[in-house]
Amino acid sequence: MDKDRIIESIDQYLKNPITDYAVLIKGEWGIGKTHFLKEEIYSLMKKSGFRPIYKSLIGLNPKTQLEKIILKEINPFLNSKSRSSVSIEAEFIESVVNGGEKPISKFPKNIVLCFDDLERMNPDFFESAMGVINIFIEHHNTKCIFVCNENQIENLFKNYIKIKEKYIRFTFDYNPFLESIILENIEGLEKKYKDSYNVSVILDVFKIGGTDNLRTLFFVLSTYQQVLVEIEELKIGIKHKTEILDLILTYICFYAIESKRGNSFTLLDKITIVNSDNNFRNFLDNEEYFDFDGEPIQTQDEHSNELAIIQNRYFQESSFKFERFESVAELIKTGFLNSELLKKDILSVNSTFEEIEIQERKDKVLKILDNIFELSDSEIKEK
Repeated sequence: MDKDRIIESIDQYLKNPITDYAVLIKGEWGIGKTHFLKEEIYSLMKKSGFRPIYKSLIGLNPKTQLEKIILKEINPFLNSKSRSSVSIEAEFIESVVNGGEKPISKFPKNIVLCFDDLERMNPDFFESAMGVINIFIEHHNTKCIFVCNENQIENLFKNYIKIKEKYIRFTFDYNPFLESIILENIEGLEKKYKDSYNVSVILDVFKIGGTDNLRTLFFVLSTYQQVLVEIEELKIGIKHKTEILDLILTYICFYAIESKRGNSFTLLDKITIVNSDNNFRNFLDNEEYFDFDGEPIQTQDEHSNELAIIQNRYFQESSFKFERFESVAELIKTGFLNSELLKKDILSVNSTFEEIEIQERKDKVLKILDNIFELSDSEIKEK
């Protein structure tokens, strides 16, 4: 769901004077749900006169006195000078015991309870915790927003769907628009660096890799910027700089996505692509692992299955241009960028491009010679 639509929907929720339900923002881990909540939704709340109360539910268990935790968060905003926090807690506990039939008097109406990491709560505590939270939602019309990775919940929490239907009316699927996030993050860079970011390369590799994880994206942008600065300082004179930068960016995206996915550095270091006769061939530690038709060659290597998965994910299409940069791999693994090794990698790939150009010119000449007797003088001159 587009984030602007989520913001509009939550704005309508906040403006509704009487609500007895919560809303849920769901999405995969690492895509920026909490950041979206605290930066964009909080801003919306404050403009509307609401005060967000944030609480992560990580580790909460049956021994947790959730009602006291919530009240301690709310208490600084209670303006009643005649009542102590102790009496307020007592009144709330009485409300819980009575099933919410006796609401707390003078309860603040301008708060929004924001509960994050719903899926990380102790499963045995889920139903009772939701019951406590519902006292605020249903009987005090308190606005409430849950944030979670719903894909991780359904197998963990018994009766999740039934409980969700009781307390949560609207669910918003947060899917960050990667292109706008990338452009926003590179906007302040110097032009010489900003122009070196091929956004389509990042989007393509993330799509092929099947992820929209923002932590991985920010890692890619940071790593690539470090490489760009080093290349600028090296002042390498190469003809195919643009193509090589795209290959470096592709490799950073690939290596970051797959390492964050859990594939070992040892495995990823085995993957190289050698450009030969305009065909991409895969090699495993310099030994052919896939044939020209893309059929896997049987090996006993412990990483064979994982490599086959990566092969199917990225290299089924010959249009996926890829080269391994040892210096970049070392940077991702250790945080150290070896400038001499980077220079060597770049010159090596540039040399490959030049060899391809020479071969293409030779092929063109041979083709002309093969058809020379069929061409007119003017056609030969044009060639």
